[in-house]
Amino acid sequence: MDTFLTNFAVFVHSFLILLAVLLLILVFIIDKIAHRKDVWSDTIFALGVAYISRPIIDVQAILFSWIQKQLKLPLTESILSDSVCILIGVFLLLVSFYLKKKDSQTNNKLPVLNMLGMQYQAYVSQRGCENKLPKNEFDEKVIDFRILFDKTGQISEGDNKKICEMIKNECSSFVSFTSNSECAYFTGMSPIPYEVYAGTFLNGSNVNEYLEFDSKNSKKFYKLEKTSATQKELISPNPFHINETENIIESTELNLSIEVTSKISSGDLDQFQSFSSLKIGLQQNKDNLIREIEQLNSLKNRISCLMEEYGKKGINRIHITAAIPSCLAVEIGKEIVQLGNRLPEVIVYHYVRTSEKKYPFGLIVNGSRKGELYHV
Repeated sequence: MDTFLTNFAVFVHSFLILLAVLLLILVFIIDKIAHRKDVWSDTIFALGVAYISRPIIDVQAILFSWIQKQLKLPLTESILSDSVCILIGVFLLLVSFYLKKKDSQTNNKLPVLNMLGMQYQAYVSQRGCENKLPKNEFDEKVIDFRILFDKTGQISEGDNKKICEMIKNECSSFVSFTSNSECAYFTGMSPIPYEVYAGTFLNGSNVNEYLEFDSKNSKKFYKLEKTSATQKELISPNPFHINETENIIESTELNLSIEVTSKISSGDLDQFQSFSSLKIGLQQNKDNLIREIEQLNSLKNRISCLMEEYGKKGINRIHITAAIPSCLAVEIGKEIVQLGNRLPEVIVYHYVRTSEKKYPFGLIVNGSRKGELYHV
């Protein structure tokens, strides 16, 4: 009978260890899916308390004691000594306190998603920001696919698939990571098609603030500011004068050109000559022109209205060629998701100045073929 009790004790203890392992696996899954920053520290804290309290409330010992009394057998030694339990418990508590402190430090940082796809790169955490922000430090998550993107603008189907998967996974992860944050920031120096593509995974999230890099003057990032009530009285409802030029022919496809950071010459659009065309832009074109959320929304809303309007006119494919900052690219991606099936298929193109065809490839950003390459 002593052997039976010993084996039973080993079995129960092994079972409890297995439960602890399963609990840790469950915590790992929750951490990956929900991105709870405190889930590990809370779990380890609970395990530490359990180990310390074990010598005081030892269910295993009470169970064995009851069985031994009923069978009138001599007492057996505890499988795990009280002192060892207390030491393990104290160690786990110290680990949980350390993780709590680390989580607290992370919570005091501004979450930023930085997407790098061009050869030139800049990190917010290194360059800093011109504006006064609510917190001084950044928790910067980086999507870096520069190694997969050829600077000549050529890309294979395989590499494109890898980039799209990376963007989808990292954006979805960042959305979950920032679900409890008041706001989160996006910035990037990537091909415009992939920035629009990223925007399709950020719709409805807390990623609603933008940082743009001033590469010519301050060499720092700047935040797009909200226009104050006083400033709104000094500007027109449209912060920019938006020019629109239309050339409609018998075609079910439309080339939508958007000029913000630079002009797009008609010669660069030769490959789209067989399509109807619509050009939307500003009287002045230069880098870092968009400085306020009001300006960004003005352009975004007009572009969104035009895409929906032409979709209703029988256009079944929109080809976007754009010279725009990352903030507008992401906002266009968000709008494409919001408009859903009210839009035809939308393809966004990458510009290469030295290429014979100035737009060597496009990326489909909605519909059943989303994420596939397209060539004109």
